[in-house]
Amino acid sequence: MKKAAQSTTALLFIALSVWALREASLMPAGTEGTPGPSFFPRLIGIFLGALGAALLLQTILSRKRPDEGGGEKTAAPFSPVLFLLLAIAYVMAMNPLGFLPSTTLFLFVSTQWMRGEKPIGNLAFSAAGAIGVYLFFGALLKVPLQPLPFGY
Repeated sequence: MKKAAQSTTALLFIALSVWALREASLMPAGTEGTPGPSFFPRLIGIFLGALGAALLLQTILSRKRPDEGGGEKTAAPFSPVLFLLLAIAYVMAMNPLGFLPSTTLFLFVSTQWMRGEKPIGNLAFSAAGAIGVYLFFGALLKVPLQPLPFGY
């Protein structure tokens, strides 16, 4: 049952990738040094295709492992619906909280929920990830992002 769901998800990602790449091909590509409107949809299409291919390959190559019953604590099961609600809350929190706090909080809650490891490690990962994304998009690509609450 799990393999069927993973295969379906992988094929859905691949189909979305093909659609995003097709739609991006209808937009202007831009000039050298200045990306056009097709840049981001193309990037998303490539990312979704790679993610779908990796998931499909992982599903095909995975073997069912016997339960070892080691009594280890595992993370809560991943629920796409709850993750979607978390992503909606993240988008809604971005304006009042700013990019860095809301992204750090989103990454922390999602990694803590999915991985279930020590909170300090997940917090460090979340803060570093938020800062890295901000530097890439805000500083390098000059995307206007509100880094801190209320425009500070």
